[in-house]
Amino acid sequence: MTTQVMVSYAHEDKDFVDKLAQALKGDNIPVWIDHTNIPGSAKWQREIEQALRSCTHVIVVLTPLSVKSEWVKAEY
Repeated sequence: MTTQVMVSYAHEDKDFVDKLAQALKGDNIPVWIDHTNIPGSAKWQREIEQALRSCTHVIVVLTPLSVKSEWVKAEY
């Protein structure tokens, strides 16, 4: 199985997450992030659930905003 990392985060932390993803990709680590991997017409919840099942690792970016996020809680 190919290593792929999913990143769970609060959308307000998108700029930090994009920098994190670039750093990981720079080390040849495939990264899955909702705003870059889900087409606009897709059902977001189904796509996120699929990513959680298929990724080998998940990074949860914990910030004051993400600990309040119901989506981050559900993904965790």
